[in-house]
Amino acid sequence: MKKTIRVVMALATAMMVSVTAFAAPSPSGNTSVSEATNASGSVEVVLENNTDKNAEAALTNDAIKVATGEDGLAILAIKNIRFKTTGTFPVMVTFKTPAKYVLQYINGAWVNVTGTRGNGTITVNFDSFSPIAFVGTSADAAKTAETTVVGTSQKTNESAIPYAIGIIAVLAMGGVAVLSLSKKKKA
Repeated sequence: MKKTIRVVMALATAMMVSVTAFAAPSPSGNTSVSEATNASGSVEVVLENNTDKNAEAALTNDAIKVATGEDGLAILAIKNIRFKTTGTFPVMVTFKTPAKYVLQYINGAWVNVTGTRGNGTITVNFDSFSPIAFVGTSADAAKTAETTVVGTSQKTNESAIPYAIGIIAVLAMGGVAVLSLSKKKKA
């Protein structure tokens, strides 16, 4: 009987250990493109999750302060921007965003490219595309956090349900073990 309990407990422990936690993706926020134009007229641009790890690593509090002249700003989103099909520069893009600034990663440094701000939008003129970051105050970050999915961890975006099931399973197995031992003592 002891061997069975040990095996069951080992399996329960293995199940709990095997639940993985994945790091959260780059902040994405509730930022979107509302309009993009160039000399030819309207063009389609796409915002995608950032894939440039060097750009992401370079976006420190100091880099934000150098680019904006302000201290204490938060990263709301880091994105790659590109033409959906083809297009020519310069291109003027209007973003719907709670951010205060738009920074662009140019030649290894983050540069403030914020153009006109107003009514929840920022218009930026681009001569090239590279990773961009939307930064703002903690109040802006709170507006961005409103899009977080309920029932998930904000840091890992992982649900707590597998952990709860694992804990219940361990407790149930512990109960089975206690009942088995108490029956054995009575016999």
